[in-house]
Amino acid sequence: MEKLISALIILTFAVSAPAAVIYVDANGTGDYTTIQAAIDDANDGDIILLSDGIYTGVGNRDIDFLGKAIMVLSENGPENCIIDCNGTYDQNHRGFYFVNSEGTNSVLQGFTIKNAHVVVMCEGGAGIYIKDTSPTIKECMVINNYAELLPESLCFCYGGGIYIGDGSSPSITNCIISDNSVGNWGFGGGIYCEYEADATIIGCLISNNTALGIYGAGGGIYCDYLSDSSIINCTITDNLASDEGGGIYAYAYDGSSAGTIANSIIWDNSPDQIYTHDINSLIVRCSDIEGGWLSPVPGPGGHFLSSMDSDPCFINLDADNYRLKSNSPCIDTGCNSYVPGDLTEDLDGRDRIVDGDCNDTDVVDMGAYEFTGAYLGDFAGGCDVDFQDFAVIALTWSKIQGQDAYDPDCDVAIPLDRKVDTKDLKVLIDNWLSNW
Repeated sequence: MEKLISALIILTFAVSAPAAVIYVDANGTGDYTTIQAAIDDANDGDIILLSDGIYTGVGNRDIDFLGKAIMVLSENGPENCIIDCNGTYDQNHRGFYFVNSEGTNSVLQGFTIKNAHVVVMCEGGAGIYIKDTSPTIKECMVINNYAELLPESLCFCYGGGIYIGDGSSPSITNCIISDNSVGNWGFGGGIYCEYEADATIIGCLISNNTALGIYGAGGGIYCDYLSDSSIINCTITDNLASDEGGGIYAYAYDGSSAGTIANSIIWDNSPDQIYTHDINSLIVRCSDIEGGWLSPVPGPGGHFLSSMDSDPCFINLDADNYRLKSNSPCIDTGCNSYVPGDLTEDLDGRDRIVDGDCNDTDVVDMGAYEFTGAYLGDFAGGCDVDFQDFAVIALTWSKIQGQDAYDPDCDVAIPLDRKVDTKDLKVLIDNWLSNW
């Protein structure tokens, strides 16, 4: 994240057109006292950079990009920069609005958006609301947001986390969409894609979202009729719907398109993984889906099993750790042809296409996390950092890759140097006795 921000700032001053880097601080200092005030006065091409902190109250929620081609970035990532909407049933508040023809150069990156609450009729989108626009959303955490229906409404509510309205084509990359929900007659606990909305959802973790109450569908994602969306290298797990589509509900029939799913893990959702009216409408490739999935093949009819049905071997499902163990069948079994060129890192910032023994094989893993051989000191692969991991280092000390040893840091916390040395020992010490 820091490298990206530095590069963006350099680029800003390198181009001939005047542009500004505008600073906002959670304590009200900086160039402007609130995020909205900074956007109000920004021009196309400007960068609004937020320091660490919790942003709340007027001007720091219900934020509207106003159609501007600007970048709103956090300084140190979503864990450190939080938009707390503090919404309630009586005091509705969202995180962000994109409703003024924003395009791909309208960028939101590096925020946690939480505690939004909307009571709606025929719409939703508590965390982020997108309609007739195509913004770029990266490295955000959309968590614990809620959309519910007005009691007198005769329709539905949509999208506890993110609502993507018709005519929209947003890009949502390397985000965590978790613990969002919709109430009665609610569709899309995590994300809702409306009629003719073509979202691109890449490298995201979509987990623990719910569509409950009277008829709930699409716990993780709901894609409406003619929503030709792409879901690539995502992990969709632990989502719940009261009726259909625990993981994904794809509303399509009679050959209409419901989108494409590739290189993804869809597992442990309830009551089902994917629900669609017409299996021919949904293309699924190179994915691990509990129960498997048949997808149409081009040409004169027929289907084939285009996904695995194998336990993905998450490190700790109970602790919401959806990274892959070393014995996961999802390692090196994706299809590179579906990986967008800009998807170079996974949710942990690790290289997207690597092999578990530190030697690149140019085969992407399934899901949102790339396995790279060890996780922050777990050199022995036991999901703990303890004496077994110390033994790995002791037995291979000073040896070089290719000489009966390997470098156990393996690009996890520091650059790969192919040598077992003090850098690896520091990784061990920093994570001693941690449990993954």
